[in-house]
Amino acid sequence: MATHVFRRLVANPAVVLPGRLVQRSRFSSQSGGPQVTQLQNGAKVISLNTSLPTAAVGIIVNAGSAYETHETMGSAGLLSQMAYKSTQSLSSLRLTRLIESTTHSFRASADREGLSYNMEVMRDNVSPAVELLGDMLRPRLPEWEVRDQKAELAGRKGSSGDDTIDLVHHVAFRGQGLGHPTGVPAWNFDNLSHEALQEYVAQHFTGANVALVGVGVDHAQFVKDAEKAIGSLPAGEAVRARPSIYHGGELLVRRSGPTTVAIGFESAAWGSDALATQHVLMRLLGGNVDRRHSPGTGVTSRLAVLAQENAAVRSACYFSSAYAGSGVAGVKAVAVPGGANAVGEVLMGVMQSVADGVSDEEAKRASALLRSDACSYFDARLNVLAFLQKEAQRPDGQVRDPAAIAGGSLAASAQQLQEAARALLSQPGTAVVAGDISGVGLAAPQ
Repeated sequence: MATHVFRRLVANPAVVLPGRLVQRSRFSSQSGGPQVTQLQNGAKVISLNTSLPTAAVGIIVNAGSAYETHETMGSAGLLSQMAYKSTQSLSSLRLTRLIESTTHSFRASADREGLSYNMEVMRDNVSPAVELLGDMLRPRLPEWEVRDQKAELAGRKGSSGDDTIDLVHHVAFRGQGLGHPTGVPAWNFDNLSHEALQEYVAQHFTGANVALVGVGVDHAQFVKDAEKAIGSLPAGEAVRARPSIYHGGELLVRRSGPTTVAIGFESAAWGSDALATQHVLMRLLGGNVDRRHSPGTGVTSRLAVLAQENAAVRSACYFSSAYAGSGVAGVKAVAVPGGANAVGEVLMGVMQSVADGVSDEEAKRASALLRSDACSYFDARLNVLAFLQKEAQRPDGQVRDPAAIAGGSLAASAQQLQEAARALLSQPGTAVVAGDISGVGLAAPQ
């Protein structure tokens, strides 16, 4: 294994307390798992009927930032911001009023692999909600609406949140699809004309690239609603994002505000057998832990001990993102001013400490916490919806049952966790420092 420039400090093993009782998810399916129907134009219709009195419905389009080119970069992010704008059949005002009267929550978002429009509704409003989703797939995109939206985004610049994980992807995949920003880069505003957005929509908003997903809906009626709402979309051709090859590398960004240090590695892809073990590993490392806050369920994790015992660390957490064909996972921390070098060393030390040794009790506790997290996650309709939308984009066409995952064996042994950590550390790493980079001299792990 090659030597990393960040000196590996072996962190003290975490104190392991008796595991808390693992909860069972309240989520349950009435239909024996997801049901899938493909319309004549190629659009997928996926549903999962539940005992809950409310429903969640959404559209996922294969049009995320990984599908963008240099010229179209930011298209998905801009389209998500324009979800309330006029469609071919509705004015912006009319669409907004219908959303408010039909749904009790609505969100449009763009990530690396998809552009989604999601709603929570009462079961009686599923049909009109699906009709609204179909309207949103036919945006009008007049010049003045696009111009005004870009002007609004330009006014928000400088108020965005932590973009460290975006920077990690940028470095890890070196400008390839998964390395594209998920937002709307200001440098590309001029290329994002209304004509360019209309062309992007024409290419991606087709049956072959769309899936309608519902949770808490009757499948037969849902398919009828889908036929009316999206059955007339042109079939089009399935758009495939070019595979993104992980490379790793380094990046120093000088800017005001907190100093963030992140170290990442290529990790398991979505749907792979290794992903469950990786999730347990990340749970062992620890979630969002802030040394200024009172202890919680993560107080005995490796990163919690790091935050408690190192004055240079203000807070620490793991990160993990899985995609079709690849993924990125690692650790990041907020450092005190001038503490980036020290934080980089101890983060590598935490990773190495897991590769060097994990107790059976620690592995059992991390597995139990992950199972509890999974149950809590799938108790929310929108989370079940997001999971099924992710499944809809799988190239192998499989759609797994979230109830089976929540109630399945999300566990890993101490040996499996050590091997997973060693596998991460054996690869080229990605190192990002953003903030006060004075005195920072780093090269990425080789």
